[in-house]
Amino acid sequence: MAGLSAYAGSISSARHAEVLTGSARENMLVTGQTQQGSGTAGRIAARLRENGRGYVRRYWVWLVLTVLAALADMATTIHFMRAAGPQAEGHPAIRLVSMALGPVLGPVLGKLCQLAVVILLTVYLRRHALYIFVAVIILYAWAAWYNLWGCDLYCPRLLDWLEHLLG
Repeated sequence: MAGLSAYAGSISSARHAEVLTGSARENMLVTGQTQQGSGTAGRIAARLRENGRGYVRRYWVWLVLTVLAALADMATTIHFMRAAGPQAEGHPAIRLVSMALGPVLGPVLGKLCQLAVVILLTVYLRRHALYIFVAVIILYAWAAWYNLWGCDLYCPRLLDWLEHLLG
């Protein structure tokens, strides 16, 4: 009996990758349980490759909403930077890139890098992609609002303190 179950186990493990479909296969891919690559970089690349299958088809609406929110944030950042200069930017990486490349090219390159990170993160953590998309869309939309109207209407105390300490 033990021999029969061992034989059945070897058959099922050999055909496991071929037979998996639907939610069982997605669960395996999302958790990174792949057999490709022996090192950390190999496991990460294999997980990105596997989780990338069907990614655009499943999340296209969220990708479009994220890109639209990112474009609004980028455009409003360019708008306020042309008036106030790159030193007024709150995000340290965007400020640094904008000080080096200018108030137009800096936010464009910075936002493209942010979008690349969002896509890589949502592919890698596909099980949590929806939560990441919602958080990013809310933050980008809030940033766009703040760049246009919020900076005049709403200035958190923390920003006043930081400006006082740094300025």
